[in-house]
Amino acid sequence: TYGVSQSGRLLRQFIYDGFNADLDGRSVFEGAIPIIAGGGYGMFNMRFAMPTRTNGHHSNYLYPNDLFPFTYGNSTDTYTGRQDGVLTRARLAGVEPKLMHIQTSNEYWLRAGSLPHTTPDGRADAVIPDNVRFYTIGGSQHGSGNGRPRAASSGQLPPNPSMWMPISDSLLVAMNDWVVKEELPPPSRYPRIADGSLVVSHQGGDINPAAWNQLNGINYPESMYAPGLNDYGNRWLGERIVDRHPSESQAIYRTLVPQVDSDNNDLATATILPPTAQVPLATFMTWNLRAPATGAEKSLARLAGGYIPFAGTTAQARAAGDSRSSIEGLYGDFDDYLAKYEAATDALIAEGFLLPGFKAAYMEIAQENESLFP
Repeated sequence: TYGVSQSGRLLRQFIYDGFNADLDGRSVFEGAIPIIAGGGYGMFNMRFAMPTRTNGHHSNYLYPNDLFPFTYGNSTDTYTGRQDGVLTRARLAGVEPKLMHIQTSNEYWLRAGSLPHTTPDGRADAVIPDNVRFYTIGGSQHGSGNGRPRAASSGQLPPNPSMWMPISDSLLVAMNDWVVKEELPPPSRYPRIADGSLVVSHQGGDINPAAWNQLNGINYPESMYAPGLNDYGNRWLGERIVDRHPSESQAIYRTLVPQVDSDNNDLATATILPPTAQVPLATFMTWNLRAPATGAEKSLARLAGGYIPFAGTTAQARAAGDSRSSIEGLYGDFDDYLAKYEAATDALIAEGFLLPGFKAAYMEIAQENESLFP
């Protein structure tokens, strides 16, 4: 089974609450894929449930969605000492599924996406169980685009157009092969604290250059989303009844984001990059800011990424005060770009992250970019 966004959070809740065993103690799902669920659950299995609530940087912050435990294996809550894991009940009942946690880099900024694979204090990488794979799709936002840029709408910048759904669809087939044929899927690929590819978003009161290199004319967030340790009253843990609302926030969990390169693009070594982001003609931002007309323009736009095209030539880039690469500087000509793009697509296929049938759709996007070359 798989669930996307809200239904992905529901899937995490379903497994955590022990429902992966039927009335005869058999496994309900042998394989599970929460997609773009981030670090959370949802208000699904509680009194006065409100399933559509989602914690965010600017809204619904105190509702009981993003809660410990975040990791699939057992971890210890930094603040309470409590030990638990998403898969704990399933493991004890002998019905632990094979699991793929698939998310984009956008979930790190807006949905506490680092917490499922770090310790709750955000200081070390978590131990990942053998039956779990983590796949972070870089250079992408919460909802998959079609690879073609669009105009700005709710954000200060155009949304990120990255087309990543073919990658998650390909991994769904890999999950079927894992369950049915016992063929191992590709190794996990996600940013880690140990190798420096998972970093703090801010340091010393300013944006961390490892998370974002400042660009002329481009605003950046003053903070990012991080869930709190909230006290919902004495009956919450045992009965899922909220006696204290609004809740009392007692601490904040530490969340981290993927490291970027000098062009502010995610790293291919730490994330699965779609061909458009791996052989880029722009910065594929994994966050965006709310438009001034919307208000709170220093807050992150809801589940959105951004898109900033490269200048055609290095001279144009420098004249505009743009420190990033230019199209001219990255590629000799359109044929060079196309060859590198096709090689990146073929590499994703060889690594098991993309089915061959999706290649044509990605190549069509690249062919449409010829007019961008000087």
